[in-house]
This record gives sequence, C-alpha cells and structure tokens, in this order.
Amino acid sequence: MRAVVMELIQDTDTGVYTLSQELPYTADGTALYTKNLKKIYVNLAQRSEEIAIATLDASNITNQTTRVQVYLANEARVLPSYDQVVTDLIAIKDSEEIRNQGYYRRQCEVSTEYEDNILITTLEYEFTKIK
Repeated sequence: MRAVVMELIQDTDTGVYTLSQELPYTADGTALYTKNLKKIYVNLAQRSEEIAIATLDASNITNQTTRVQVYLANEARVLPSYDQVVTDLIAIKDSEEIRNQGYYRRQCEVSTEYEDNILITTLEYEFTKIK
C-alpha cells in the first residue's frame, strides 16, 4: 500500500514539496522530515484485522484495515501553498486506484505539531475492506 500512496503523491501537484523514497526515520529513530524540510515521507503500511461477523463454521468475515502515515515539515512562518498541498494529499483517499482495491471506508486524519519554528504535518490514511 505504501507504493500505491507514493505513486498517487507523485501524480499530485505538491508545489515546492518533493517526495522522498526513503522511510521517514533513520536507524537510530531520528525523524528525517524535521531535518529535510519540504520533503514528503511515506511510512510503511500497518495492517490489522478484526472480526466483523462471526460465523458458526469459524469462517469469519473480517475487516482488514491498512494505515499509512505521510509526513511533511516546513518553517511555520513560510507556508508556500501549504493549504492546497494538504487538501490535494487528503484527496488521495478517494482516488480511483484506492477505490478499485475494494476499500469501503477511506479516511484521512491530519494532525499538526510544532517543533521550535517547524510545522510538522502528519496525514494518516486508513483504508478498510472486507476480507
């Protein structure tokens, strides 16, 4: 799923932000997105499953949820096309490539935090389908 999200980001107008092929953290846990401003980082996908309908023959119907986090950071006082970039990144959740994979629930939660004068934005995509 990380590859799909990365491909969709490449197809999106991200203005002055560029997409990195690297994971967002180094081996020692340092966040690369705070060191390399105006770069977009995509983390590995995380999967979970929960039983939606339990059946008597134990062939349960489950919901499979995949979460992918995307990070970007920039100076808080200089926000070049920031709002438009975030809006375009949120729209990825409803792209045809995602819908064609059978996800009936597609969500994107955006959170921000400040580290000194750096605005860090995290987009967490959550895609759920019946398995």
